[in-house]
Amino acid sequence: IHPLSKVICGFLSENLSLKKLPALPADHSTSLKEMGEEAAVAVEQFTETVGKGISGVVNGHLIKIGSGKFAGFSSNNHHEANESRVYLSIDNVPRGYFSITNVYRNGLETIIHQLQHQYEFAVLSGDTESERVRLRKLFPRTTDLRFNLTPVDKLDIVRYFRSLGKRVLMVGDGLNDAGALMQSNVGIAVTEDVAQFTPSSDAILAGDSFSLLPTILRFSKISVGIVITSFVFAFLYNLVGIYVAVQGALSPVLAAILMPASSITIVVLTTGLTHLFAKREGLL
Repeated sequence: IHPLSKVICGFLSENLSLKKLPALPADHSTSLKEMGEEAAVAVEQFTETVGKGISGVVNGHLIKIGSGKFAGFSSNNHHEANESRVYLSIDNVPRGYFSITNVYRNGLETIIHQLQHQYEFAVLSGDTESERVRLRKLFPRTTDLRFNLTPVDKLDIVRYFRSLGKRVLMVGDGLNDAGALMQSNVGIAVTEDVAQFTPSSDAILAGDSFSLLPTILRFSKISVGIVITSFVFAFLYNLVGIYVAVQGALSPVLAAILMPASSITIVVLTTGLTHLFAKREGLL
């Protein structure tokens, strides 16, 4: 679900006392009024235009909600700084918009400060240019800021970065980021509820744990080191074993014991080191 959609839905639910629509009978013979005066109305001919908005027919009226251009507004609508707008039209007549103040996740400034010397940043946003000034203050000067992007635009940009030989880590919080998350080398989906549907990604990060991103990246590098260490240990273990066996100093019974013991040793080593470093990083 798009973050702006969740904000609007929450606002309407609190202010209009909307209730979930009960399941319709198989023959659709029961009217909505019979289900309760506050039941939600049915939406017909529902259509989603990716990256632009949604539309549907409600009580015989065509409703469009999304970008200004999609809803039929003029393209030169003024946006206040730190504001996103979701426009509404009824029967192709512009009626107004939802004004949503952008609030960045807690810890964003700290994350940028911790990672700016290790990574290059790029911001890919479907919002308007109104956020450029604010984001320019948060991110390093070299950050590539791009706005008014569709999901396909984001995917193409990630693909372009990879074609330059860059390893891309994509962090996104909406279905509009799904393609870019899958196209990147590593995709992390940030969600408020990990039990709900989230875009396809390599990792899912709860929204309230977003500030742990630098720690998670650091722990990921440590984990790679643990894996490499395990391979080196296994290689040396088997190399010594083969050398002793070739010398005829290793009995079959002892070899049968040492082979499974090596696997157990690797499992214990990797599990122990992973637990130790995770605890040290504050992840346990």
